[in-house]
Order: sequence, then C-alpha cells, then structure tokens
Amino acid sequence: RKTGIAHSRFTHGNVFVTITDFEGNARAQASAGMCGFKGSHRDSKFAANAVAEQAARGAAQLGMKAVEVRLKGGFGVGKRKYLLRGFKQGGLTVLKIRDVTAIPFNGCRPPKKRRV
Repeated sequence: RKTGIAHSRFTHGNVFVTITDFEGNARAQASAGMCGFKGSHRDSKFAANAVAEQAARGAAQLGMKAVEVRLKGGFGVGKRKYLLRGFKQGGLTVLKIRDVTAIPFNGCRPPKKRRV
C-alpha cells in the first residue's frame, strides 16, 4: 500500500516518529537524538522538523506516498506545526491529523485535607 500511519510522540525532552503500515509493522523511525541533536536542542521546533523529514524520507524510499498523522503529547503547538511541515519536506502527503493524547478520566487522588 502507498499509505501508512505516522505515530509521533512529544515528550519533555525528545520527539519520536514511527511510520507504520496499517497492519502495525514499522517501516521507518526517527528521533531527535538519532538526528544528532543533543541536550535541550532535542526539544526544539527545528528538531521536530528534522525528525519528521528523516522518517518521511525513509518511508518514501520504501514506496510510501501519504500518511495519517497521530500526535501524542501536548508539549508545544508550534512543534506540531513544524512536524507536519517536515513530512511534506520529506516527500509525504498528510491525509489526516489525529490527536491521540491520553486524557485522564477522573485524574489523580487529591491530597489530604490540611490540619492546622
């Protein structure tokens, strides 16, 4: 198939992208550390762009033309924009964008009442 799914995960210190087919088999992957970024530079917009571009080039070499993007992690809206731009620069078309960030249903247990 010519389409796949790009799973992208933003953490506090890194950006990860894995491109899979619809059966779940990984076809290409990249992270900011793999792209040569060190320290706090791994958490930048420029790193997100480079990661997406490297993963997209790897998938395009295998014959992939388009991807559905699934974004996980809410650390910076700007990084998401640069990530999508990187897929286009890498030679892939973005068909869908979906946010799959986990949202807690009832949250953590609140702290005990303060006794004075």
